[in-house]
Amino acid sequence: MAHLSPIAPAVTCALLATNSGAAADATTNDVHCYIVYMQMGSSKEPGVQSAGIMGTLYFMGKLDGRNPDLDLENAILTEIPKLRGGVFNDEAARCQSELQARGQAETAMGKDMQQRAAKMQQEQNSH
Repeated sequence: MAHLSPIAPAVTCALLATNSGAAADATTNDVHCYIVYMQMGSSKEPGVQSAGIMGTLYFMGKLDGRNPDLDLENAILTEIPKLRGGVFNDEAARCQSELQARGQAETAMGKDMQQRAAKMQQEQNSH
């Protein structure tokens, strides 16, 4: 993550640029989320910074999985001007909802796996 820190000032400055519109596709949406969480990762508040790092890694994984050859740096620099003011806040809310839903699904899966493991253990012990 340390290699991203030089980009953070550019993100901050570019957010003051003109607004060019909303996201057009899944990759652009994920680039927007990556930018949102990258900003959070540069926060001085530990909780915000931690959430930013987790979100950045999650969306980088989605981007890499979809298109390993994506020029992420160029995509970031292309999309930053589109995230001014209210658009940034709207994207932050959308990204948070997505990450929250994924976290809830992960929690549910973990509980299900624990129940299944307990059932398997009971079956093995009964033989």
